[in-house]
Amino acid sequence: MFRREPTLRFVNFHRVQLLAFLGRTKEACQLADETVAENATDMFAQIVTAVKYAILGERDSLIDLIGGKLESYFWNDPEFPEWIAGWFATVGERDRAFHWLERWPDRGNINYPLAAHVDPMLEPLRGESRFQGLLDRVRPEWEGFTPAFGSFPSEK
Repeated sequence: MFRREPTLRFVNFHRVQLLAFLGRTKEACQLADETVAENATDMFAQIVTAVKYAILGERDSLIDLIGGKLESYFWNDPEFPEWIAGWFATVGERDRAFHWLERWPDRGNINYPLAAHVDPMLEPLRGESRFQGLLDRVRPEWEGFTPAFGSFPSEK
């Protein structure tokens, strides 16, 4: 997607987030800086800045950014509550992380494997009973989920 549409800024956010997941902090920060340099005022500049603050451990800056004008936008999105929970978990803000993570399934997202095993930013929460409670809540929905569009065709 990036090679075909290098100006799609949401792609940069996903690239920054993926680099952060992979522990490639320097590359994630560099791409975040490049994204901000292209246009420092749009939503994606603020989002990649939030990821950068999280992976650099800049707790107060992350709290200020997420708690500002972006909070209501993020709060109503089906994906961002999980990501923000991970960012807050990364900087040791467990209560804030759970505040956001508990919102995630309320917005319709029940990606059990992502929360339980895949997202490395949630690792600081995985041993807590609140986290297990959330997993216990979404697992049955995940296991019973049937896509509205039917099943995927098998590969040949």
